[in-house]
Amino acid sequence: MNTEDLYKESPCSNCGQPVLESASFCAHCGYVKKKRMGEGLFRSGGKGGSGLTVSVLLGLGFAVYLAYRAAAEESLQSLIMAVFVLLAVLQSWLAARKRAQQTEEKAGEHTGEAMEQAEDPLEQKFFCENCGTPVAEDAKECPKCGMKFG
Repeated sequence: MNTEDLYKESPCSNCGQPVLESASFCAHCGYVKKKRMGEGLFRSGGKGGSGLTVSVLLGLGFAVYLAYRAAAEESLQSLIMAVFVLLAVLQSWLAARKRAQQTEEKAGEHTGEAMEQAEDPLEQKFFCENCGTPVAEDAKECPKCGMKFG
């Protein structure tokens, strides 16, 4: 990706205003862009996606190794360890998925709030100098902080 790609704009699919293609949401209406297919599937950890983190994949590999070793050596201890590692990996994966769902729900709430504030994105072109809240063109004061406009 070169520098020109970073500043390339395309119209928002919700309000039609120009938005950077590298942006994850529209700054005008708050619309959250959809991820591209496969984006965020394997990642180093954190939020979003399917929860297939590097640690989960490494844990699965270790559990498979322990199961193979248990079968090769006929070791009950290795089999028990493989089961415990598999349960820990499953718990980690489920926790990551739950965090991802909660993050998506919070993002949806924020998007809903932004959509309520900006019913007509073309009408609310101005922002309060004090708090940054979008305000109507003919507003006399900010609805959030109360700053008077002259």
